[in-house]
Amino acid sequence: MLRAPAAGRGRPRVYAGDLDRAAVDYEELLRDGPSCSDESPETAACGDLAVRLTFTGDVYGAIGRPNLNDPAKAAAFYERAIRIRERQAALDDHDRQIRFDLAASYGKLGDAVWEAEPRRALDLYERAVSMARALASKEQLDILRDSYLQAISRPLIKLGRFTEARTALSEVLQHAKTDKNSEYQDRLSEQFAKMLWCRLLLAEGSHDEAHQTLRLVVRDMQFIQSGHPDSLDAIANVSDGYRLLASMTGGQERREALLSSAAAWRSWPATSFTAREEQRDRTAANRQR
Repeated sequence: MLRAPAAGRGRPRVYAGDLDRAAVDYEELLRDGPSCSDESPETAACGDLAVRLTFTGDVYGAIGRPNLNDPAKAAAFYERAIRIRERQAALDDHDRQIRFDLAASYGKLGDAVWEAEPRRALDLYERAVSMARALASKEQLDILRDSYLQAISRPLIKLGRFTEARTALSEVLQHAKTDKNSEYQDRLSEQFAKMLWCRLLLAEGSHDEAHQTLRLVVRDMQFIQSGHPDSLDAIANVSDGYRLLASMTGGQERREALLSSAAAWRSWPATSFTAREEQRDRTAANRQR
């Protein structure tokens, strides 16, 4: 379990959507916290440092949640956390928690590099799932499988390996099949997978099908978000959907999609981050296309 000192003030700021100040808080914790010695990676200081590095990386580039859109910076923090956890794992072959944490770090690094280094991301995802598979229960394996299949679809699409991406996403969507009574996170995850499906359709050249499907996905995402006004994750997903819709349309439809994204950010108590995201959409909506 993560100890509170490792999170400091940053965690509440993340939940409040104040990502700029959260990043400052986390980086202050990294500067001011106890040092981690290469000779003693098993110490509590090293464990706390790995957690702080992971939290900081998440602010800059975690997929599926609001972030500062700096995946290269996120990757640098995740890589430092991995070096610590690899040293810790080498000390004890039976420490299951360290191996779970290390597997998660491999996955997070894959999330940060998939666009710039898709082949590396696939290797990282495979390392993550292989390590976690040996430790997980049957219930955890179901979650791991879906997370892995969603994760690999992004670099597969980037690499033009559309058949493999289609197979992966088809399995995720077949397994999902939520309804209005399903758990909130399950419904959000299903819509996230459907948006990846739209990206696949677009990459394959099926523009009309991608457009029609995405309009339904955005509608469902907005419905989910309306029932959870306290979730910034839902707002970020709604915004991603509208921004993708704007990228494949033009004229008034493009403008309306961007203004709908701006309105989603506007619905949240303003922080410098959410105000900047709103202004980004409004500025883009006013450009001619």
